[in-house]
Amino acid sequence: MWLKEREFKIRLGGNTYINVATLIAFRGEPLFTVRRQEESGQVGIDCEVYDASGRKIASIRRNNIYIGDAQHFEVTRSDDRISLTDKQTGSILADVRKHGQALPAELDVSLRTYAPNGSLLDLTPDYSNIRTNVFVDCTIENCTVGIGLG
Repeated sequence: MWLKEREFKIRLGGNTYINVATLIAFRGEPLFTVRRQEESGQVGIDCEVYDASGRKIASIRRNNIYIGDAQHFEVTRSDDRISLTDKQTGSILADVRKHGQALPAELDVSLRTYAPNGSLLDLTPDYSNIRTNVFVDCTIENCTVGIGLG
């Protein structure tokens, strides 16, 4: 069983979140959910990936990527990493690294998606570009909401 988790260390968009109940929220609603697998202790992340027009491209559930359009998008998997690539541009839209690939964090996630209001959330491996704000190598720790939008 996967349970909602409050004690973890995750890198998201080049920034570290430690024990943050809601990593990024839009108008009070979490854009990411962190869960821990009860038996193995593995941390997993859930979120949606949208394009600029608001169309859902993929869902990330417990570190797995599910797509609806295999013609335009491709998922690549290995033991420690899963990625979503746009076949037309070759750009990586989502990348979830776990285990040894994520150290010293439990997960290392990068993502290019859009908030419900259409603003870009460019969460690269090195920085987070959210609206007009750029966050580089920040540590956000022990708070209810890491970044609040809207």
